[in-house]
Amino acid sequence: MGKVYRQQRVKGVTTPAIMNNLNYYYTNLIVYEDGIIDCWEKSHIVQFKAKLNNRRVLSSIPDGSLLSVYNLANLEIKEARWNYNADEFYEYIKSVLLTINPEIANIYSTTQRELDEWENANVLEKPIPYKINEKFGHKTLKGETNYCFYKQDNKVHLTCINAYSDKTLSIDVVKDKLFSLEEIESFFDNKTLLTSVSNKDEWIYIDGLGEILVDFSTSNTHFIGTSEKKKEIIDLVKSVSGEKDSLKICTDAYHEYLTDPTERNREALRKTYNAVPEQNRCFLGDMDTRDSDYDRILNDPKNKREV
Repeated sequence: MGKVYRQQRVKGVTTPAIMNNLNYYYTNLIVYEDGIIDCWEKSHIVQFKAKLNNRRVLSSIPDGSLLSVYNLANLEIKEARWNYNADEFYEYIKSVLLTINPEIANIYSTTQRELDEWENANVLEKPIPYKINEKFGHKTLKGETNYCFYKQDNKVHLTCINAYSDKTLSIDVVKDKLFSLEEIESFFDNKTLLTSVSNKDEWIYIDGLGEILVDFSTSNTHFIGTSEKKKEIIDLVKSVSGEKDSLKICTDAYHEYLTDPTERNREALRKTYNAVPEQNRCFLGDMDTRDSDYDRILNDPKNKREV
């Protein structure tokens, strides 16, 4: 007998949560319409209760904790007002499931065998943001997501920017609106979109979780720069629309230099390297080397690489 498989599209929605993985990480928890909950690991709705009980997934963390938001900020929490305890958060997640599957029909029950297989094989299924392309029927356009702060009605929200393959973008807290890349860039310029919060008395709202006040008296609190985030959003649009982003352009220039190590190619590499967002330069190499060979070429080319 031959081995086959089939693919099935299952829609879902995201809601904020916190992962406890040695440190605390802000993340998007995904609730799928078949009852699967994905928060770095998949489980069905009943098994998800165990993740809350063993504090793998959290709806709150203590004051003084450091919350990491990928490619945006590390936030040491001075004070927080959380919406839910663990039991209440479980009920909230069940209510989210009801919004997309009110009949609670066709709920999938994951077996322990499946969970073990996924864990042993390090299975990671990345959820795909999408929008409906209304011009051509019920066709979906895939997207990519990035974290940012958004100021609305004098409130700062921790939210997501989503870029789609037709080069439009959306902001999670701004319902039913699409923007061009130029509009998104202008939002950064007029401080509607932010990469940092400077007012020590300004609360950050995390819709679905609560609100936090950041401690600015510690070096643990850190934000990335606006210019680097803008470059990252541009890359996001290019990547999801099938164009070369700055990482691909830079790696191409790197291989060109290795093939022909002239000063001209070295300066071309420097230009493309500087175009890569600082927070993403670690992805130019592997997990061990990161961007170290790029740094060697640009700053110490006489130090030859060991092959």
